[in-house]
Amino acid sequence: MRNQANIKCCKNMNFKRSCTTDCWSSIAQETYITVTAHFIDDQWCPKSYTLTTHKLDDRHTASNLSNQLEITFNKWDIGQKIMSVVTDNAKNVLNAVNLLDNITEKSDLTCAAHSLQLAVNNALKYDKIENLIQVCSKIVCHFKHSNLASQYLKDKQEQLGLPTESLIQSCKTRWNSIFMMLDRLYKNRCPISNVLADRSMTTAAMAHKFEVTEHQWTDVETLIKLLKPLQIMTTVFCGEKYCSSSMVRPLLNAVIQKHLKHDISDDEISEHFKTTVIRELSDRFKLLWCPSSVVTARQIASFLDPRFKDLEHEPVEAREEIRTRVKNLINEVAEISCDVQIESPVTKHHGALEFLFGDEVNSNTSDSDVQYQNYLVEPQLKFDFDALEWWKTRASKYPLIVELAKKYLGIPATSVSSERCFSTAGNIVTAKRSCLAPETLLIEKVRDHEALYNHGSRDYPDQQQRQTAWEEIGKELKISGNLAKQRWENLRRSFCNARNRRRDESKSGSAYKKKSSWKFEQQMSFIIPFLESRKTQGNLNESNLFAEPENLSEESEAEDLASFSPLNRENEQDSQADQTSDFHSAFKESDILEKRNEPVETLKRFKKQKQHTTPAGQLVELIKESSALRKRQHEEKKTHQAAIKPDSVLDTLDDTDLFFLSMSRMMKQLPKVEQSQIKLQLSNSVLSAEIRCNQQSFSSTPYPCSIQPQSFASSPSPALSQEYSSGEYSTNPETNNRMTVLEMVSLPQSQYQ
Repeated sequence: MRNQANIKCCKNMNFKRSCTTDCWSSIAQETYITVTAHFIDDQWCPKSYTLTTHKLDDRHTASNLSNQLEITFNKWDIGQKIMSVVTDNAKNVLNAVNLLDNITEKSDLTCAAHSLQLAVNNALKYDKIENLIQVCSKIVCHFKHSNLASQYLKDKQEQLGLPTESLIQSCKTRWNSIFMMLDRLYKNRCPISNVLADRSMTTAAMAHKFEVTEHQWTDVETLIKLLKPLQIMTTVFCGEKYCSSSMVRPLLNAVIQKHLKHDISDDEISEHFKTTVIRELSDRFKLLWCPSSVVTARQIASFLDPRFKDLEHEPVEAREEIRTRVKNLINEVAEISCDVQIESPVTKHHGALEFLFGDEVNSNTSDSDVQYQNYLVEPQLKFDFDALEWWKTRASKYPLIVELAKKYLGIPATSVSSERCFSTAGNIVTAKRSCLAPETLLIEKVRDHEALYNHGSRDYPDQQQRQTAWEEIGKELKISGNLAKQRWENLRRSFCNARNRRRDESKSGSAYKKKSSWKFEQQMSFIIPFLESRKTQGNLNESNLFAEPENLSEESEAEDLASFSPLNRENEQDSQADQTSDFHSAFKESDILEKRNEPVETLKRFKKQKQHTTPAGQLVELIKESSALRKRQHEEKKTHQAAIKPDSVLDTLDDTDLFFLSMSRMMKQLPKVEQSQIKLQLSNSVLSAEIRCNQQSFSSTPYPCSIQPQSFASSPSPALSQEYSSGEYSTNPETNNRMTVLEMVSLPQSQYQ
């Protein structure tokens, strides 16, 4: 297990420890038991470790459960070191603890949170309260089953400035669920009323069914005020980072005196609830003292807690009995230790006076009566101080009482630590339990041994160590190591197939179809990094189930497409007719798995077609599928390249283009005539440069005939020049059409205007 090393280190410690246990049945009617050890270490820090979680095959009788607990204690060599076992209120478990030997504290050690919830549930069994809870539960159920109503509720919450929170449904097996349901409903009272009053969303019949009157809302508010301190107290009881057993009786007394005290203004619901809860708590936790009462472990823990050492929460007649019981325990510790100074570390002298007086200053610390009297006169701490830190600083002053403090302050108030083994941390209080199957235990065991799934682990290459790990897992699951390994391989293969199916569905173009995930997919998600990081090499195996096809070049695709031309197909068919016998051996399933690294789905389709086609046809179909895959990848590559385009037209322009674009903005602000002149001058300059370039190319090229190129840089024709000089230039379109472009460009600006 994950904490085996830490637990083994604690085996050799001499101090007593407490345990919690719980039994649970899955939906498949399979029963499991778990045992958790609790103690306070030398640094005064609470520690808890799970000793076992295994399946129960026998009946849940007290004798069978007691036998299972003894086997677990003996397995860890702590059978003589267990002083108490905290359980729930089930009769068979309580009787099983009573059958155990060497357990010194057996009375009043049931789960405090469970007992508190039983008291609250009995108080809620009142007609008016039950009817109110039923109406509230129907409202929550309506919004849970209607997506439209739920979305409309979120819109109303946003409009009113409230946090967008979903409603909470109550559950009988979930602690404080009724309080959380009522509290969430009351906070969203206005948006819920708005949704139910909208006839476009809620019909009149449904609105009447879910109607909550003003008087009922007042009752909801009253129940919230009554249940809130009990919910907070449950949360405090379930803590594991501090000593909780010493706070049980003081907190119960404080809640009864401060929050459940009767008042003249109490209505019928408040009066009934307070009376019932006080009676139930007094009976279940034995808060009242009688001559036949016995001092319990929680009373001793409260006395050893410096925050509650004055026992103000206990009846007057019980206080002296508790002190007497603690004094007797201190004397027993003194007798067992014989000489505490021998076991205690040697005290170093830090000053001159301490050196001169020697041990006379601390000579009375070994006396149990002196330690007891000194502890009584210690001032009581405030309730928000850390009791364990206080004892840590006074371990040398009270060496005998420290032994008792470690024993009794280390007792947990609840069995939540064992119940959490069947769910994620905190789900006992805030969420439902999840189903537990035998495969779940196997997955958790493998998860604790990283060398079994992490190929990068230091111990992964050690085959002997991995086999030893499988044997340990099989021993804990009461099966052979090889069987455990085989079951894990089946689970791993199913996990890979589930991920492959989801990947193929996401890549296909078919319509989306919602499918439920594999039942262990989330729990086995911790192996995903070790699957995806492995490189695909050689044959098809579990490591390359997630490998993507290699990128194919255009040349390889062209070769595959060319191989499917009509001529090639005819040649292949002719050659395949003489080699039919060779194909039978070439297409064995083992050869395919060894020589090809095709996707899994392609191989599955090929195997299915193998039963109905000839070997030659199988080859053609397989090559077709390979070519189609290459073609599809090539098209995706082309689409990707086509998508990579410049972000804008400016990215395609050079310096010359940018120059003219920069001049265009200023040019647009000029008059039209000026714009035309600039265009004409610019065109003239560009065309003249082009003519010069053409002349150079023409002059360097020999002409086949006697015709020589004329100079295009000469003046316009005489006729045209005469018309310009006389000012008789005609505006006739026919005359203008006879002009060349060069002549039009050569016009003087005066004539153009």
